[in-house]
Amino acid sequence: METKNDPDLNLVSMSSLIQEERKSMRFKPNDERLTEYLQNLQMARYEDFSCFDSKSIFVDFGTDASGCRNVGWFGLNFPQSSFNEKLYLFFIKTMDKIVDDRYNLIYFNSGVSSLSKSQVAFLREVFQSLPEKYHAQLETFYIMHPSFLLQIYVFFLRSFSWGPNLLTKAQYVWNTDILKTTASWRSSVPANVLEFLNDESMGRQSSLGQKRRKVFGINLNEYPMAEEVGVPKVLVVLASYFERYPDALKSENIFRIPGSKSEEEEIEDALSRDDFERVFSVKDPNVVAGLFKRVFREMPDPLFPSEHYESIKGFASKLRESFAEPQN
Repeated sequence: METKNDPDLNLVSMSSLIQEERKSMRFKPNDERLTEYLQNLQMARYEDFSCFDSKSIFVDFGTDASGCRNVGWFGLNFPQSSFNEKLYLFFIKTMDKIVDDRYNLIYFNSGVSSLSKSQVAFLREVFQSLPEKYHAQLETFYIMHPSFLLQIYVFFLRSFSWGPNLLTKAQYVWNTDILKTTASWRSSVPANVLEFLNDESMGRQSSLGQKRRKVFGINLNEYPMAEEVGVPKVLVVLASYFERYPDALKSENIFRIPGSKSEEEEIEDALSRDDFERVFSVKDPNVVAGLFKRVFREMPDPLFPSEHYESIKGFASKLRESFAEPQN
């Protein structure tokens, strides 16, 4: 990145800044990331960040009842690139004074594609380069409305990483209770994020004005797909329920005993409006298992279409032959 020719950026000035920071105990004396951080912080003073202000990617919600600062970052408004250097400079310029005291970092995944993890990956990569105060003063890294794939990403990176790691303080939330002690927080949330929160649940996708779509009794190619995995979204959501609540699979005869018919109908209605979060509030796993089975049972065509039966059968036969041991 090209920097402005400013005397504040010379080595003497940088050295004095380092000493000042160390004397104030805002950083550990042996923090090797300090010099680079302060250089980047100086650069950030001269950057034009109007593009981020207009997109509303950051909000300072203020201090809650416990005296902890709550700051929010909205993944839906992040730039599309996996790592954006200008966003990094905006982040440290915005957060530098905030992290002098205890704070919670709230990442809103609301409205972000269920297959995306680049926003959390960006935050994790940024934190790996930040000085000690960012880690020491952070109480909790809240991830609001995490997708199943995002949870898997966090699990592996939290379990198999060394050194400073933002994800060790990650906690999932599906409602906005953590903000209820902060006055007028809803007025601070960008409109395009707020539309994914309704007044009743605070954490489910709003159903107002949504068109209903048929959930059962259609063929696989008629379902909206989770594009990167090529599987109907409804199947990804239903399977994610058992990933979130793994003990549900231990229920006796989980795919044999039917669940409540009325609750199945309620969840079917939610799925028809793309209110996928409603699935995760189900207490009886037999309800979700029953819905999973219905997807396949009520398909007009079999999973392997009749017109392709003979070609699939022939392919399977050739596959068996290719693995058979050669005859002597």
